[in-house]
Amino acid sequence: MENLISQGANVILIFAQDGETIKPALAKATAEGISVIAYDRQIEDPSLLYITFDNVGVGMLMGKTMVAKGRKDGNFAFIKGDPGDPNATFFYNGMMETLKPLIDAGSIKNVCETFTSRRSTASPAERSSSPSGRTAASSARLPEKRPSLLPKARR
Repeated sequence: MENLISQGANVILIFAQDGETIKPALAKATAEGISVIAYDRQIEDPSLLYITFDNVGVGMLMGKTMVAKGRKDGNFAFIKGDPGDPNATFFYNGMMETLKPLIDAGSIKNVCETFTSRRSTASPAERSSSPSGRTAASSARLPEKRPSLLPKARR
């Protein structure tokens, strides 16, 4: 981003993987009068324009598709994604709008709800030597008997 600033960019469109780490460069860009647009990943900064798609609507479509082509009942585990990404919560909220009637009726039981861990900066060797080798999502407890999410005809 520093290179874009030094080259005299007028506008920078950014898809930031880490909205906190990029903030010093964003501050420099806005101080130079460069407009910054955050696409899809929200960055908490009032000087930026944030553009995205309807993430709640996408979550609703995910839920509808799961029910139409997957299962309408059973024990469900919801792994929501990166806790630092607001889109993960938007997707989840949309899914819940679609699945709520089935959850309220007792057809779907929420047995696990968690976010994933942030991406590790450890090397593969360091990750494999981890005492547990597990992420927050992989350490979540599921019932011992885990039925398939696919209907019998598609297994």
